[in-house]
Amino acid sequence: MKRLFTHRRVLFLAEIALSCCLCGVIPSLTIAQPSIDGGDPAPSELAALPTIPDRSLESADAQWFIAQVSRGLRAVFVAQYEAAWLNATDITPAHEERLAQRSAEAMAYLSAVIPMAVRFDQVKTDARTRRQLTLLKRYTSLPAPLNPQRRERLAQLSARLEGMYGAGQKCDMQGVCRDLEVLEQVIRDSDDPAELLSAWRDWREVAEPMRPLYQEMVNLANEGSRGLQFADLGDLWRSQYDMSPQAFEAEIMRLWEQVKPLYRSLHCHVRAKLNEVYGDELVPVDRAIPAHLLKNMWAQDWSGLIPTANSLASPTES
Repeated sequence: MKRLFTHRRVLFLAEIALSCCLCGVIPSLTIAQPSIDGGDPAPSELAALPTIPDRSLESADAQWFIAQVSRGLRAVFVAQYEAAWLNATDITPAHEERLAQRSAEAMAYLSAVIPMAVRFDQVKTDARTRRQLTLLKRYTSLPAPLNPQRRERLAQLSARLEGMYGAGQKCDMQGVCRDLEVLEQVIRDSDDPAELLSAWRDWREVAEPMRPLYQEMVNLANEGSRGLQFADLGDLWRSQYDMSPQAFEAEIMRLWEQVKPLYRSLHCHVRAKLNEVYGDELVPVDRAIPAHLLKNMWAQDWSGLIPTANSLASPTES
């Protein structure tokens, strides 16, 4: 659960920061804060959609549009992430449903204002406003389809998956259950290969029911991305770095070629040291490193192996 809480807090701060980036901080803005009992006003009551004049648009119109959207984004996202925090700290069907509703409302607002931003593509305006319009068109990381029913389904899937991830646990025949936090601790602290493999497999069994829901969510997000003139969701994500998706891929490959010799040497060194601990049967020197031995549930971070690697280093290597 700790990982989930941190992830949500980072997302909340990131969304608010980007909202502020769109138009700067507006100190006079007042947003109604959702209450725990569910009696808060709907975000739609706080974030009315801007109405763009049906005439030739000017720079002042673009600046006004960005100011209105910035206010609206803050309203819908504060409501959404209040609901997300409540669901993360107290996972219940009612809180999951509330999060899905708030997420659908945020998606609906974004689905409405992002196409509006396209109307300003040919308007000559200042660099700050132009960048804000560009950021808005690339704003969402999970774009919703235009169809209301499919948009609502996407919000439901997102909320459901977050709830399953946070509440997931594996129980043995004796009724002893372990959630992700406990399983991660085993991966970090144990040196018993059987115990490590059991913890690694247990979490994958917990996550297995999420697969079809995740696949459906990605398909809907791909549909939403195509509605924003992107090839798919990955194409949209790769467009968010002040360069085209193609240029971003090329830059990543250029950087990878620079670090690849170091990575290959590091991989070889770690594999050799783990071979000294576990032997040829478990860690052959000519095969991939078993993921459950890397002190991280997803093999993303190898820093947990530093004490082991240092303790095994020869005098010429230390």
